Amino acid sequence: MSPVVQSSSLDSLQSGQASNVCEIQLGAKTNISATIDATIEHEIRMGTLDPNMDRKSMRRIISNRIAAKKSHEKKMNKVAELEKNRINLEGTVATLHTQIEHEQQLQSRLRVENEMMTQQFRIYVDLNDLKAAQIAEKTMEEQALRELLNMQLQNQRDN
Repeated sequence: MSPVVQSSSLDSLQSGQASNVCEIQLGAKTNISATIDATIEHEIRMGTLDPNMDRKSMRRIISNRIAAKKSHEKKMNKVAELEKNRINLEGTVATLHTQIEHEQQLQSRLRVENEMMTQQFRIYVDLNDLKAAQIAEKTMEEQALRELLNMQLQNQRDN
């Protein structure tokens, strides 16, 4: 199978246009050397290569064009991938900003709720301390009354 070269491709490679790059279709067993030779013949016919130039220089020019094309395609693919990643990351950032705002609002509400519960807890602690003091006072009063009762009963028995 002989290589197929699209006619407008090598002209555009020589002029540096990225939109019309060299497209060489290879058969399964065709090697790069045969493709370069076919491209050289095509460019000589198209008038984009000087037929008086030595074959080695022609091969180098075509090889460089192919390498440049591959490099350009690789760069364009990388740029497209980076652009896609940028768009995805922008979406992620927007989502995270929304989540952060929601979490900050929740945190604010929880702080207010925590402050209210802390105040209620302090009130309950104070009430508990007051009740404990009242119980201690009543216990002492009860003990004093029992002692007084016991003394009165002792006096009655003694009399």
